[in-house]
Amino acid sequence: MKIFTVTVNFNCAALLERHLACLSAQSQKTAAIVVDNASTDNSRRLIREKHPNIRLIESDKNLGYGAGANLGLKYAASKGADFVLVLNPDVFPEPDYIEKMCSHMQTNPQTAVCGGRLYREDQDGEKILDSTGLFLRWNFFGRDRDAGTADKGQNMETEKVFALCGAALFIRISALTDEFFDSNIFMYGEDIDICWRTRRMGLDVVYLPQARAIHIRGGTGAAHRFRNQTTQQKTQTLKSRYIYLFKNLRPGPWQLVCLLFAELEVAAIMFLNPKLFRVWADIWKMRRKLPAQRKNS
Repeated sequence: MKIFTVTVNFNCAALLERHLACLSAQSQKTAAIVVDNASTDNSRRLIREKHPNIRLIESDKNLGYGAGANLGLKYAASKGADFVLVLNPDVFPEPDYIEKMCSHMQTNPQTAVCGGRLYREDQDGEKILDSTGLFLRWNFFGRDRDAGTADKGQNMETEKVFALCGAALFIRISALTDEFFDSNIFMYGEDIDICWRTRRMGLDVVYLPQARAIHIRGGTGAAHRFRNQTTQQKTQTLKSRYIYLFKNLRPGPWQLVCLLFAELEVAAIMFLNPKLFRVWADIWKMRRKLPAQRKNS
């Protein structure tokens, strides 16, 4: 059994040492890959000098999270990987995180993607949850379950979920041979798309609460709530939303009603920030690609 980790990095040198130390401390043996998305800090030098055993894949431009992850996933697949843990550099898994993922995958061949219980850094000794899975709100925007709430033992059962936070996804390589992450999604929503596609193929996306990790939300520049995002981040969120909806949504009557009201809400958001109208222009430019993706997904 071959297991790889793929860390997608962009200017996160300050987090890499702690992150890579957590990976090297894993009880399950793995091979580490770091995909660097044209960082301008000392990330690459740090890896070359202090971690020469890590496979460093250097991109000459920032490809975004999904396309960057795909470089690592394709390399791992070429080396015969069975499973790959795709990570943000601001995620710090406990030593048995990968072992627990592997144990579940080996005994549950129907599971294609799984993920654990993510926490934020302790705040005054209180454990705050970051994500126990993802769900879609009525307006088809994704939200992390339990995000920002105190850990009181809620959602402690292994269960199938709609989607999982992309900061730490454990993937069965054989289940996603046609497409890993959608490279058209630069950031935000790539986790919803890959999990939704997986479920549409009849495979399972599973939340494993016994596997735990810390996720420094915002360590990679990601704002958690839409209203707190910059215009550029909102642009990417809205664009990603249209892509994963077009590819995966097969709406029934009530979903069509929700979609209508959701689009009225999106239009209102755009009128308040006219720079966001570029999203519709970008999606229009992709109009020839998206039908093929919908057919093949």
